Amino acid sequence: ALVQPVEICPKDGVLSASFRVEMQSAPVYDPPTNTLIPLPVRTYNLDQTGSWRFCRGQGSIQNPMIPGPTLRLRKGTPGNADGTQLGLTLTNRLPVDGSNHACNPAINYSATVPARPDGTCNLADFPFLATEWPACFHGDNVTNMHFHGFHISPQPPQDFVLLSLYPEGTPHVTPTPTEQVGRYQFTLDPIPYTQAEGTHWYHPHKHGSTPLQVTNGMAGAVLIAG
Repeated sequence: ALVQPVEICPKDGVLSASFRVEMQSAPVYDPPTNTLIPLPVRTYNLDQTGSWRFCRGQGSIQNPMIPGPTLRLRKGTPGNADGTQLGLTLTNRLPVDGSNHACNPAINYSATVPARPDGTCNLADFPFLATEWPACFHGDNVTNMHFHGFHISPQPPQDFVLLSLYPEGTPHVTPTPTEQVGRYQFTLDPIPYTQAEGTHWYHPHKHGSTPLQVTNGMAGAVLIAG
């Protein structure tokens, strides 16, 4: 069913929200049978915590959210830092198993590229797909967040697409500036006057797992007003 996503708005110029990334069963349309079938997908789940409100004065959290909630923001006025400040706490609760795929042609990195009958990966059967780092499929359950279309810094903790956020409990990762486990706090500067207003979007931008996670439903709209 086509459902209008929940819209959330700032409180006192700040929109601070918490998203949990989880593997959950969602009803997905199956054309051959003309029915909805349960399919495990990676989804965003919105927590009640933070500084935000439902835009239309009413609403409810119905997790999992596919797509994610729509964020309504406002850019600043000339010469002032009075645009909406966006903060997002991202918690990765995807399964630990499968989150550390290495780039190796012998590994089946993703169900979207099935193995040959002998069990080897058939990435070589697709000439448009590379089999070497960083273009191969890997890190299915490693994620981050990209604020697509924003005029903001690519440095942490803003639009930091070089981040690899591993699932909670991942044992083999020692936290570094680019590798974190479990949770990460994105904090953006107030949206400046130079920001293009209009429709933008957010989505994971972890190289190796972006297509899988976005097609699972990990994306949402951002509406920026002037």
